[in-house]
Amino acid sequence: MRLMGIMLLGAGLLLVGLGGFEKVLIYAARAQNINDVYTLKDLTPDYIWNITNITLVGGIVIAEPHAQRNRHRPDL
Repeated sequence: MRLMGIMLLGAGLLLVGLGGFEKVLIYAARAQNINDVYTLKDLTPDYIWNITNITLVGGIVIAEPHAQRNRHRPDL
């Protein structure tokens, strides 16, 4: 059971990192045309921007309960 919690925590952190990395890639693809995040959101189609948000939030939802549970256990 403890191993499964650690695996879910790792998977959640991986998704959080992936969501952030996707946003960096979107910015890097259009860096020469963009001065702020609002311009980036206007140039990027909504369905692509939503994929990065869903990945980021999904990772937080998966990782957060396991991070909280493991924080209060002194035997870890």
